[in-house]
Amino acid sequence: MNISNGVKPREIIQKMVAYNHPGDDRESFLRLDFNENTIGPPRSIISAIQRGLSKEPLSVYPDYNRLLTLLSKHTGLPSDYILPVNGTDEAVKCIMDAYLDKGDELLIPTPTFVMYKLYGTIREAKIREIPFLPTLSPCGRGQGEGRIGRSPTNFPLKEFLNAINSRTRVIAIANPNNPTGTLLGKNDLLKIIERARNAIVLIDEAYYHFSGLTIKPFVKKYSNLIVTRTFSKACGLAGLRLGYILSHPENIETLRKVRPPYSVNRVSCIAAEALLKSPASDRYVKQYAGEITRSRILFQGFLKRWKIPAFKSSANFVMARFGFFSAGIVRALKEEGILVKQIMPEWLRIGVGTVVQTRRLIHALGEILKRRTIIFDFDGVLMDVSRSYHYAIRDTVAHFSNRVIPLKLIDEMKAKGGYNDDWLLTYDILRRFGKTPDFKAVKRYFQSRYCGERFDGYICSEPWLFSRALLKRISRYYTLAIVTARPNKETDYALKKWKVRQFFHTIIARDNIPERYQKPHPAGIIRALEYTRAVDGIYLGDNPDDMVAGKRAGLTAIGILPPHNRSVRLSLALLSNGASIILPDINRIEQVL
Repeated sequence: MNISNGVKPREIIQKMVAYNHPGDDRESFLRLDFNENTIGPPRSIISAIQRGLSKEPLSVYPDYNRLLTLLSKHTGLPSDYILPVNGTDEAVKCIMDAYLDKGDELLIPTPTFVMYKLYGTIREAKIREIPFLPTLSPCGRGQGEGRIGRSPTNFPLKEFLNAINSRTRVIAIANPNNPTGTLLGKNDLLKIIERARNAIVLIDEAYYHFSGLTIKPFVKKYSNLIVTRTFSKACGLAGLRLGYILSHPENIETLRKVRPPYSVNRVSCIAAEALLKSPASDRYVKQYAGEITRSRILFQGFLKRWKIPAFKSSANFVMARFGFFSAGIVRALKEEGILVKQIMPEWLRIGVGTVVQTRRLIHALGEILKRRTIIFDFDGVLMDVSRSYHYAIRDTVAHFSNRVIPLKLIDEMKAKGGYNDDWLLTYDILRRFGKTPDFKAVKRYFQSRYCGERFDGYICSEPWLFSRALLKRISRYYTLAIVTARPNKETDYALKKWKVRQFFHTIIARDNIPERYQKPHPAGIIRALEYTRAVDGIYLGDNPDDMVAGKRAGLTAIGILPPHNRSVRLSLALLSNGASIILPDINRIEQVL
């Protein structure tokens, strides 16, 4: 039965995506996904709540005078500079409701706390985002930051200042920023506040306990400055949803008009009052923040040793880049009882708990990182076969047909897909000429030209493509494997000749997989993943069959253009068959790691 009344929400609301809340099954996990306090509030807070839960306090609307008095003492500001709110979310909503009209400009960095953009969008403001560039560009394609160990940059201050103009109505900055953890110093914040004299500047200090920096003393000096804080993070009261706004009394009075009159509940008030008036509770919060700082340094050191690019954080989390392995790492950590959050396709935000909790995280993540697997096709990716396989195909076709084919015909046929097998490709060329010799005879002649009597055929002149120094470096941080249609003996010959066998954990050659399961079937890749115990992987190949096999195996497929064919035609064929990205050279692989 259709019960719709036909009334639709505003068009802007229809286009929005609802916020993704944490799941309900998080209690049994080490929760490092939403920046919460990992040990909870002081026990005295629980006792205070239990004492305050009598019939009379729960049956009347809350009175905020006592909370305001304690917040005034805590912040050193008069009570008319303070407004309690239902968490930072409500603070942001009130500010956007009060100061943004349709079409006004909201200026924010990106990525940042999602609620700025969400509430700005609801107000139909023009959202202007200044990105943390080039460090967040996809696949590491911005100025070489994809190289192993390259650290991201900090807040884009110059670009941000240049973006402030007469149309800027509200500026929102989390300091430290969520999710990057980056911190702007007082002088930089003051530059923004001074530049934006005709705009409200919201400085969100949700994580100031961990950074030790606050812009609060300047609230009296600058009437366009609004500071927000929360009890959700260091204080461990995320479940009670309590925060407060600090600003000039005129701004506070404006914000009171748009804040629901009793949005902060009685239980939240009881907890906050107990926390603020107890010296022991204050020490508890400071000790926890100090523990997080030590823990964060420990974790950042771990990431540095593993050459994982990460923002330098001043908060209780670290944003780090795990590239195409990010989703697999999230899954693997969950299997170990640890929750982290994937912020963007290549980036994770990982919360920092106590030192004991962080040691548990480091142990689990270290084991998982060892299982990141990179699987290579061999011919055209690691070996240049343009003057070996191609010549063997040409000679074999000439032997059985008395025709000399152009080498570009081979590349054209491979680019179409279905020719991962050079013997089959040779036979199909012969059939084009009306020749149908015995397939085994074609194979024997091909091998006589390619391998010769004792590897003295075309195979002996194949150049190795992958820088040995780069291969050695990558093998320290990833498990490497090969899946190839080349037979075992020929693969072993090349690897030993070029002295690189020791860098590859697993090699799946033609002999290891039944003929009907050769690429584009994913069987060889799946077997390599099993042998390496891969947490996740990427597959690099030079033809459409490789891309199809990689995608069917559930991996990120990356196209590598062989030295003899870097055509647009091949690039498009690789992309249309599942390649996520194309690299012109295997030695550019660090760009995607």
